[in-house]
Formats: sequence, C-alpha cells, structure tokens
Amino acid sequence: MARQFQGLNAQTHKNLRIKKDLPLNSLEKQQAVPVVLSEMPKLAAEFPLVFLRQSNGELAPFALFSLEPQRNNFVEQGKWLAKRTPLALFNQPLILSQTKGNDYIVAVDMQSELIANAEDESTVAMFNDDGSETEALKGRKQHLVHFTQQQHQTREFTKLLVEYELIEPRQLVVESQGEKKELQSFFVLNQKKLEGLSQRKYIELKKLGVLYHCYAMIMSLEHLPSLLENQSA
Repeated sequence: MARQFQGLNAQTHKNLRIKKDLPLNSLEKQQAVPVVLSEMPKLAAEFPLVFLRQSNGELAPFALFSLEPQRNNFVEQGKWLAKRTPLALFNQPLILSQTKGNDYIVAVDMQSELIANAEDESTVAMFNDDGSETEALKGRKQHLVHFTQQQHQTREFTKLLVEYELIEPRQLVVESQGEKKELQSFFVLNQKKLEGLSQRKYIELKKLGVLYHCYAMIMSLEHLPSLLENQSA
C-alpha cells in the first residue's frame, strides 16, 4: 500500500490515535531498514550491517533482515525474533519532513496500519481535547529530532568512507539443485582497506569517534551465513 503523508496538526488530526505496538505482519516483507551511527554497535550483535544504494544514488547503512526481497527472517508467526529493534521502526508512522524553506514538520502516514481512531488501551492520542500536544506526541517528536540528527551524522560518516574508498560491492551466490542463483547485492566495509589506510586517515576516523562503528559493521557480517541458511531453508 502506497504511503500517504500529511502534515500533522490538531485541526485535521484532533482525534488521531496511534497503536502502541508495531503490527509485525507489516514487517514480514521488510527486507532491511536504515540505521544510524548511535545504534550500530548494538545492532551489529544481531544483524548484518551493510550499505544499500538509494534512489538518489547515495549509499546508506542498513540492517539486513533477509537476502531475499520481500522477506524478513526476524518475523515469525507475529513475533519479533530479535532481541533488538532498529530505531527506524519506532518512528512509524511519523516522520520529520523538510519543507521548501528548509524547515521541518512532523508528518504522519495516513495509510499506516498503526493509525487508529478508536480509543482503547492499545492506542495513544496525539492531541489533547484542547488541541495541545500529548506527552506521547512530545516524546515521539523528540525521538524524531534525535533520529534525524543522527541521520545527518550517518550520512557524513558514509561520505567519508566513500571518500577513503573503504566500501566495496558484495554479491552472494547460492547453488540449489545444480543451479546458481544470485542473491541480494549490497556494499560492505572492507577490513583490509580500513587497516591499510594511511596513518593520517586512520587517525582522522579515530578522532571522529567512528572507528568503533567501522569495526562493528565489519563484525556484523558474521551474521550473513545464518541469513544464507534461512535463505536455503
């Protein structure tokens, strides 16, 4: 279902309520989600962290849930199998949308399964009766601002890795019944290139505090074999 974003406001969305819990059936076909710097070390303990090419041509880091499009190995029978959840999933169905004047507004996806108009314990209101923001909305906005700031830092991190030529393409191939099949293509951070950097560039990464994140991404690739096993299952 195509997403339909509207600028969130008390006049139009006075009675809008959002479900507290993420409907996992909506994630069954979500192969990957974008990640930001602050969460990389923790997510690396469960998911392969790779780079995917965006529609604008830029690379961005993602947590990979499957090697097959339209599949998520971490959702089964309505349950989330991982111990950790990427921050991007907590934001739904709200986003920070940039206006032509370079300001930001909160927008809501009116086609999201999280939208609810009925009042019950499983939902939370966005506005009070007087039109003021509820504490729930204030908290979500703070989370969106933090996430957006982290996205900017993550883009700069990725640009630096591209500049240092540390990212390379990866294509996985499996053989089934004598036939070879190419799976999801993506980009990864090359450990040999990282350790072969000039002293100046290596120290620069260390000063920026992102060296740890680089190694977290590299170590996360140890999870690829388990995705391959699920792929062939």
